[in-house]
Amino acid sequence: MTVGQVIDLRQLGQNCVQFAEEWINRGQQYVSKNNEGKQKMVASNVQIYNLSYARLVKDPLNTIKYLYKELDLPFSNEYQKHLKCFVASQTTLDSEDIECTPYPEGYSMQEYGITNEKLEITFKNYTTKYKAFL
Repeated sequence: MTVGQVIDLRQLGQNCVQFAEEWINRGQQYVSKNNEGKQKMVASNVQIYNLSYARLVKDPLNTIKYLYKELDLPFSNEYQKHLKCFVASQTTLDSEDIECTPYPEGYSMQEYGITNEKLEITFKNYTTKYKAFL
């Protein structure tokens, strides 16, 4: 892309959905050979964790902390600050106890040419298979 060239948001949205679909398909292929049906799967230094989106939306900070702990990943105070600021920028969470850099305004799926129906069709196999975790 050159300076001044306009980004086609709809194409970007479609590319993101295709990337996510490919990523999920590869993950499922890997899982089917290793730890089928488990919430946390580990093999050959690869960790896959099926996380409930509803849980993430309900309690983003604690859910991310829990996920990092489950995957034995470091969760620094600096990262917690950035995460708290981001969540505060997207919700009504209070961040008065820390100084936050403003985040850009949100976006809509429609701007990117993505619909709920498209996502439901694209990820039907995954959501059917892992509905207990979603």
